Amino acid sequence: DSELVKISCLIGEREFMLKDILEIEMISDKVVNLLDLKPTKVTSVAYLEDIIMKPTFNGGLFGGYIKKGKKRYASGVCMQSKTSITYALDGGYSRFVAEISLDDRFAFSGNADFVVYGDGKELSRTNMTLKSPVKKLDVRLQGVTAITIELDYAEAGNSGDFGTWGNPRLYR
Repeated sequence: DSELVKISCLIGEREFMLKDILEIEMISDKVVNLLDLKPTKVTSVAYLEDIIMKPTFNGGLFGGYIKKGKKRYASGVCMQSKTSITYALDGGYSRFVAEISLDDRFAFSGNADFVVYGDGKELSRTNMTLKSPVKKLDVRLQGVTAITIELDYAEAGNSGDFGTWGNPRLYR
């Protein structure tokens, strides 16, 4: 016997078995999707010396949806390694949260660092390989007026480094 959890919202009520719930996220006016903001700067370094793949927003880097394993994202940013995107903030956010992974659909290898900068200062660096599971990133932003998310080469160069920032959110 598993316990039941009743979830009520604007569109009604539904019961779930506790063992079947993977994650619950509260959405309110205190949570902003990063992609609701317009980037102030986007930079990319050529892949294979002459190909620049622009980051994609709410879609996969090679088309289709954003996916890692069996998990699909309705919201997210996909980018090749050595790409960075900067957003202006009002200094009133406390956290940046996203689920990070390397896209395993179009590469056989990969090793990259997911980096978050606040006002030019490195706040977080997480190394991921193609075989790494999705990781939830939670970075403190107290007083930050500009956030930059970057996918960096790491140790193995840029082969297979196609990164995903799934469900990127800012919390007040």
